[in-house]
Amino acid sequence: MASKTSSPTGINNTKTAIYGTFSGLDTSRHETSLDTSKSLHMTKLENGYCDFQGQIVRESTAHFRKGSYPIVQMRFLDKDHLVWAEQRGGGIYLNNDNEDELEAYASNSLVSSTTFNRKVHFTSRLQRSFNYDGIVWVRNQSFAMNEIMRPAYFSAVQRRMVAAGVSGNEQTVYLSHVDNHEVWADDEAPNSADALRGGKINISNIVGSAGRITGIAPFEQTKLAIFTEDRTFIYDIDPDIAKWLLDNRASINIGCVSHNTIQSAGSDLLYCSRSGIHTVHRSEDNGILLMSQSLSDKVEILYRSFLSQVDDPETINAVFDRDNKQYHVYFPISGGITTQRLTLNLNTEVKEGRIKWSTGTYLNARCGAFYGGQLVVGTGGGAFNVDKPEDINPDSVAPEMTAVSPILWLKDIENTKESQSLTIIASGPGEIKVEALNEENKQLASWVMEIDGDTDDNRYIGVPLSKQYHRQFNARFRGLRLRFTAKSKGLVRIVGFIVKTR
Repeated sequence: MASKTSSPTGINNTKTAIYGTFSGLDTSRHETSLDTSKSLHMTKLENGYCDFQGQIVRESTAHFRKGSYPIVQMRFLDKDHLVWAEQRGGGIYLNNDNEDELEAYASNSLVSSTTFNRKVHFTSRLQRSFNYDGIVWVRNQSFAMNEIMRPAYFSAVQRRMVAAGVSGNEQTVYLSHVDNHEVWADDEAPNSADALRGGKINISNIVGSAGRITGIAPFEQTKLAIFTEDRTFIYDIDPDIAKWLLDNRASINIGCVSHNTIQSAGSDLLYCSRSGIHTVHRSEDNGILLMSQSLSDKVEILYRSFLSQVDDPETINAVFDRDNKQYHVYFPISGGITTQRLTLNLNTEVKEGRIKWSTGTYLNARCGAFYGGQLVVGTGGGAFNVDKPEDINPDSVAPEMTAVSPILWLKDIENTKESQSLTIIASGPGEIKVEALNEENKQLASWVMEIDGDTDDNRYIGVPLSKQYHRQFNARFRGLRLRFTAKSKGLVRIVGFIVKTR
């Protein structure tokens, strides 16, 4: 009788779904429609961000610098001198690294600042302005500044200090005498013909409405951007007052909600409007026209949600980290106890997907300042220096990062899948908690992966990462959602993940 033989068919019944090159937050679409194998957007990315390689990176640690009260505004005088305004019970005090403090403004006042003539200048609407030279606080000695103007906003351009937000003259910008912050238009002799004298720019006849000035900022070294609630005007400014001129090539029909959100980012200006975050920049087509572009379309719903929770939009603050190319916007939530942060990551090294978004609650930061490679944030309990991403400082406080994927259909939206394994590709010293949930948000599995601290090989583009963390994952689901929680003082990065199904 002949024996019957059989052998394996050689058919592999497993399927592999590979996800990598993450692209930050996207709230413009529902989580059920975000599943892409490349450029995967997250539905939550808190206290972390996506770098230009598409890796999810936990935010940098930070260590305490100075102060013990809530900080509402800060600015560097130089690399070794940070100056800030802090809220105390009875009012707002001006303070600094040297602890030279001054009681300056009424409680809960909105404060603006600028650097001019090697001094840091602070002002608040209807109140007097003060400046600090690294040794002592001094009140501005201008009669016009103290008795007539008392502006809400300060800036500087072309060797002139600039002020706006004057009560009763909300459509006028004031520029000081060249190189002199204590001589303004109303301080000058009535018949002065000095080309360097202080002057005014009144935009009431070009605004076309009763819109007030909401912000001022220098632009491209020689220009001044004047923001109103609905429009933005660009003026050419020269030390010679006769050469001030409105730039008619600027077509910017988007206004600003908070002067303290206007930040210079390279040759552009970033700022917050009612509808989102915009940039003032030159047209890429001809290099002549000045225009505004929305950057926050992917997170517009989230932006509007944060904005709706703020009592006064003028209390929103922002800072631009030039080294890491991050624009941080701080939204003080009603009541002033907590702050939500929205971060724009400008990945200038790539053309596609250069704009990536994330959020943060780390340290409950409410404002910031950047100078000479150092980012400092103001919190409810003083100022903190933010470390470099790769730094490990034993005295630093580390954030906890949370990243949540959209619902992953694994190329099949209709049928139930049966998973076999999950592989996480990550690097850095610390731990990553991974939670797997189905389309109904019910937990399927959970692991804590210890990531070792060996030097990884993912520092350069195109070099594969050898650190792969594999787990058996037996579950049935139609859609899969993954939640990552990272804790560490080191540089933790999630490069991608692989789901294998039968």
